[in-house]
Amino acid sequence: MKYYNNLPILNRGEKLPDDGWYHVVPFGEFKVRHGKATILQVIDDRAVAAMVERYQAAGAKLLVDFDHFSYDEGRKSEAAGWVAAVEARTDGLWARIEWTDLGEPAILNKRYRFVSPVWSSADCEDLGSNRLRPLCLESVGLTNQPNMKGMQPLSNRGAGDKLPISHRNKEIKNMKKVFELLGLSADAAEDSAVEAVTALKNRADEADQLQ
Repeated sequence: MKYYNNLPILNRGEKLPDDGWYHVVPFGEFKVRHGKATILQVIDDRAVAAMVERYQAAGAKLLVDFDHFSYDEGRKSEAAGWVAAVEARTDGLWARIEWTDLGEPAILNKRYRFVSPVWSSADCEDLGSNRLRPLCLESVGLTNQPNMKGMQPLSNRGAGDKLPISHRNKEIKNMKKVFELLGLSADAAEDSAVEAVTALKNRADEADQLQ
């Protein structure tokens, strides 16, 4: 499972900060839907301190990609920029980003509005009761699709999936329409949908045999 959230890139003057530092992980507790479960992501002093420590220990710049495409084998993983440093501040984690020739104009031309950090469930501390504390920043992405209302929306990606949950949410919405056509509730389980489709297929096969 992957998690990522979204924060504005440009300042009020509609330009990039002169020092190259961006607020990429805010403090707070953020609810995220994963299937039928609600996961609470806890970003506190411990989480941010751990992210700084692990980044410094790794000693390597982190990728900033477009729309988290680096997690999708069918997409390009070109760099929009590179995280060159991180720092804990009073409002969360900040990162100094070195933009590439693709990333900077994409922002200045307002093609992208948000910066979105990513971490893996394997790098989260399980606090119990569906509460997780992220401990390691894995990458950052440029995005235009916040998945939660408010300034700091978060979403997640299932382990082993190739698409972030921002894309998976669209698939889930489409499946709800299919469930309704099958006469099921919008939040029906996948097994129920399989049973309904199987029953329809069996009736169709029986009708073919009678002809």
